[in-house]
Amino acid sequence: MSYRFLLLEDDPEIASIVRQGLFAEGYEGEWVPEGARALECLQSQKYDFMISDILMKGMTGLEVVRRAKTLQPDLPVIFLSALSADEERILGLSCGDDYLCKPFSVAELQIRIRKILQPRDSSAVLTYGNLKLDRLKRKVVCGTELVDMQEREFKLLDLFISNPHRIISREHILREICGYNHFPSTNVLDVLICRLREKISAGTGRVSIRTVRGVGYKIHLEAV
Repeated sequence: MSYRFLLLEDDPEIASIVRQGLFAEGYEGEWVPEGARALECLQSQKYDFMISDILMKGMTGLEVVRRAKTLQPDLPVIFLSALSADEERILGLSCGDDYLCKPFSVAELQIRIRKILQPRDSSAVLTYGNLKLDRLKRKVVCGTELVDMQEREFKLLDLFISNPHRIISREHILREICGYNHFPSTNVLDVLICRLREKISAGTGRVSIRTVRGVGYKIHLEAV
C-alpha cells in the first residue's frame, strides 16, 4: 500500500531533503510552501499523513493544522520545527500527533511516520477487560458507555492495551506519546496518566493503570 503525504514547509532545501526521505519509503504526495495552498489541497484531496513547519509567512503551521483537522479529522500530523522549548513542543503536540525539532534526522522522521501509520496496518479493534478501543473510529467504549478521549489519552490507552503484560517506562511514554527526545522536569505525563485513570475507571470500569514505583506503569484488570 502506498501512503499519500502533504508536506508544508517554506524552506525549499529542507523540503527537498524531507521529500527524498519520503520517496525512499515509497510514499507519494505534494509539497506546498504556504498554508493557504495546503488548505486548498486538503479540501480537494485525501491524505494519509501531513508534515508541517510552524513558523512561516501568513498562517502559522499551528493554524493550518487546526483547520486541517476540521477537513480531515483523522489526519495524522507531524510538526517539523526549529521551536524547541518545552511549552512550544507541548502546544504543538496538543494540536498534532508528533513533534520533531530541527535539525533532524531523516531516519528518525521515517521511523516516526511509520509509528503514526502503524494503527492502520494492525488490528482495528482492541479489547481489554470491558474496554474496547477502535483505532479506525477513534473511540473507546467502557462497558456500554462511550468514553470521550483526547488524542494523547487515546494513544496512551492504545499503548497500554497493546502491551497488557508489560511495564512501560515513563521515558518510553514521554518519547512515544508526548514526543520528547529528552526528558525535562515536567508533570505533563502525570497529568495525562491521571486523566486516563479517571476516564477508564468511571461507571462500570474494571481496568486500572498501576504505578510501578521507580519503573513506570502497567495496565491491570481487576478481579470480578
